[in-house]
Amino acid sequence: MSNFQLMLAVESNQDLRMMTINKVNSGGLSYLIPYVQAWKTNNQGSSQNLSFQLDQGNGRSLMKIYHAPYNTQEQLDTM
Repeated sequence: MSNFQLMLAVESNQDLRMMTINKVNSGGLSYLIPYVQAWKTNNQGSSQNLSFQLDQGNGRSLMKIYHAPYNTQEQLDTM
């Protein structure tokens, strides 16, 4: 994978920034933040099966699944 970008918004209005921080600290404001879950499975042979259980403990909704197979010798680039 290449050409990924991370773009973050930065609030420049300090009054609005402090109001938002105070609301979050007082428990009056909360955000659902998506996160990435990764698993590493070592398989042997020419054919493997992968199985991962996803439930509500992993978040409210599943948005995307990225699958990236790699060589078992991690120093080798197999992409």
